[in-house]
Amino acid sequence: GRAIRYGVAVGKDELVWKGRATVGRKTEWPSWTPTPDMIKRKPEQYAKYKDGMPGGPKNPLGARALYLHTESGNDTAIRIHGTTDPGSIGKSVSNGCIRMRNEAVMDLFDKVPIGTPVYVYSAATLTRHFLMFRQALDWTDHLICFAVKANSNLAVLKLLGDLGAGMDVVSGGEYARARAAGVPGERIVFSGVGKTRAEMRQVIEGGIRQVNVESEPELAALSEVATTL
Repeated sequence: GRAIRYGVAVGKDELVWKGRATVGRKTEWPSWTPTPDMIKRKPEQYAKYKDGMPGGPKNPLGARALYLHTESGNDTAIRIHGTTDPGSIGKSVSNGCIRMRNEAVMDLFDKVPIGTPVYVYSAATLTRHFLMFRQALDWTDHLICFAVKANSNLAVLKLLGDLGAGMDVVSGGEYARARAAGVPGERIVFSGVGKTRAEMRQVIEGGIRQVNVESEPELAALSEVATTL
């Protein structure tokens, strides 16, 4: 398949939502009612809409809304929606929902069926956890390698790679994704069973820190490939 990247605005510091959900409902020109927490935080701004605001060009949910539900079907109160403030895209300004330009959310709305899984990752959380793990190993020379098979999202790989992480790959495709994320070959480890000669050639020519050999025949095959280069 082909990935499409859209610009978004996300929640302010304490309002960031992350996790897994599914698209449980879709609405064109949705109505909007602020949550009790929103009214409590800013009554002067939201109290007047406690009974709801009909959909339309002035509605803060914009032209379309995708409602995120839990696996059991409960509403998370998080929406992927349009906006009346396109200048906010790319910033942390929302009350927790994921905000997009109207033309972008309309395109997404048409492409995504109900039941589609949604994953939202927090760069701050990933960074914090990686740095804590790295700090625990400061006493020794080390390289922390992330298993690409756990999550091959290029943005996640780039984030970890930029922090200095290495990558553990088990196929030529995973190796290519790690390199596409900007991770140099000297920080990539090739593991796993069933490595093909083509994959061995690929990683040797492209640069590799080490190849973890799983058997004597695999070692022999690796040696044969290496001697032909």
